[in-house]
Amino acid sequence: MSQTTTGLRHAAAAAALCVLAGPFGSKAEETSGTNFPVGVNTALSAIYPPAGATEYFNYNLYYSAGAYPTTGNNPGLPPFHTSVFVEAVRINHTWINLGPDITFGSGFALNFVDQTINIARTRYNGGLQFADPDIIPYNIGFHVLPNLWVSQMFDVFPDWGQYSRNDVVNTGLGYATYSPELAVTYLTRKLEVSLDAHYDFNSRNTHTDYQSGQLFDVDYVVGYRPVERCQALQLGLNGYLLEQTTDDTQAGRTVGTGNRSQVVGYGPLVRYDIGHGGLLLKWQHEAFVENRTKGDRIWFQFAIPL
Repeated sequence: MSQTTTGLRHAAAAAALCVLAGPFGSKAEETSGTNFPVGVNTALSAIYPPAGATEYFNYNLYYSAGAYPTTGNNPGLPPFHTSVFVEAVRINHTWINLGPDITFGSGFALNFVDQTINIARTRYNGGLQFADPDIIPYNIGFHVLPNLWVSQMFDVFPDWGQYSRNDVVNTGLGYATYSPELAVTYLTRKLEVSLDAHYDFNSRNTHTDYQSGQLFDVDYVVGYRPVERCQALQLGLNGYLLEQTTDDTQAGRTVGTGNRSQVVGYGPLVRYDIGHGGLLLKWQHEAFVENRTKGDRIWFQFAIPL
């Protein structure tokens, strides 16, 4: 294989990694990877089912990107365009009450990804494949005040998705992620303000001896019900803020100047409640991007009690 072909394949693989969707989300390049689904938790993020109840969630995400802003001497990418479709299902179950207004639950999410990348007039597509799942061993919910909920949980993303260092498109990351998570929801008859924060600790990718840095992310929504006669309708602003807090390393050495990623996502949201479930449509545009792909996300989500 010529040096040109080898270099092109390496660039294509890097571009594919930089937008690979993790569990119903999207990740940056391995050199700034995220496994937690950034931007997903933008509706009643701290409110879980009552004891004995189960809720089903379905997520559909389309992500499109064609830019990769870099800083310093961190590795960049040649011109490319990529699109990612994610189909994910999630189950949350609340097992017991731990005390007055305190619940204990758990959950999981299964994720399927179809990614296409075009680079140097060559198209790569991995087909629909299983991605790394999300296992939530516990969630503790607190109904603190009549209009205030707080929940603390822990997410584990095992390295179970398809990954090969020789493939251009992978749906797994090649490493596991462990994420403590804290959510807060303030809810009145007309107003909702929800924040969901998590901190990601990544294991080392043993295929490449690459260690992605730790990440802090906050998903947010501010929603309002403007129509008195249609309280099921909510309009709002949603998005996320992500900041990488430690450097990427490979073989024990810092990559570039640390290759720390950051991004701010924002956009409109429309939600319509149906009984104890609902439908949600949202758009998230990315700005202030460093060392990761820059694009747009369109989500369609729904939830129903089981």
